[in-house]
Formats: sequence, C-alpha cells, structure tokens
Amino acid sequence: MHEGSGTILHIIMRWIAAFVVSFAFIWIVGYLFCNSLLYVEFDKTLDKFVNAHGLIYRHRSEGVATTYKGRFGINAIEDIRDTKQEKLVVWGDSFVEAHQVDDPLKIPQRVTQRLVERGLGDKAMAFAVGMSGDSVADYYFDLPKYEKTGSEHQSSLHTHHRRS
Repeated sequence: MHEGSGTILHIIMRWIAAFVVSFAFIWIVGYLFCNSLLYVEFDKTLDKFVNAHGLIYRHRSEGVATTYKGRFGINAIEDIRDTKQEKLVVWGDSFVEAHQVDDPLKIPQRVTQRLVERGLGDKAMAFAVGMSGDSVADYYFDLPKYEKTGSEHQSSLHTHHRRS
C-alpha cells in the first residue's frame, strides 16, 4: 500500500505541474498574440458609447501596438478639454482609430508633431475622432457634440475628414 500512495502522489504532482506549465503557456501566447478587451462606456456629454476612459488597449491581431484611451474615447490624450490650443479634429473610421499603430505614430499625433516643428505647437494641436464602423452620418450628428465638449475653454474645432 505504501508503494501505491507514492505513485498517486507522483501522478498528482505531474498533473499540477502540467496545469502550471499549460496556464503559463496560454498566458504568454495570449499576451503576445491576442488583443486585449476593448471596454466601452456611455458618455452623457456625447450621448453615445465611447471607449472607456483610462483604458490601455493592446492590439495584436494586425500589428503590435498599444493605445491609451482618454476622456470621450480619444486616443493618446487624457482630457481634450484641458488643451488650450485650437483643435484640429481628424474624423474617420478604423483607419483614423488606428489600433494597429502605437499612439505617437497615429495621424493626429504626427500632425501635432509637424505643428510643433513649424513653431505652431502653442497655437494648435490635432486629435482623432474615429471609430471602426463610423460613417459620414455618424460624423454629421457627432460634430456638434464634440464642439460642445470644447466650448468650456472657448476653443474652436477645425475638422478634416480622411476619405477612404
């Protein structure tokens, strides 16, 4: 009977080790190759669902990139209302949302970078309002809502639509 209990203990230890190794393998593969969850929340100011504020989204299926979601679901900017400059809004769909590209390489951050290089960084900046699946009708109805978010600082929005 003593031999049998040692065999059972050996089998249990092998099962536990296999579980730990399998779990670690799945976690590593998931982290490296799977997208993180993209949470949404309802924003009363915009009267629509937007990406959750403070979310860090890791996109892995069509490229390896990380996106930070600020207030109103805007990429790479904590709260657009805190900026004092004129705002250039880049409207679009998933190409503007650009989850496949890290934040500093996205269209609005590159536009802002060019404005800074030309000495206009203290006067203007760009940000993106793009969501996968949005259409021209969405932009038409959402534009006044986004204008309302910037009105607290007496800033104006200048829009540019990327045509696909």
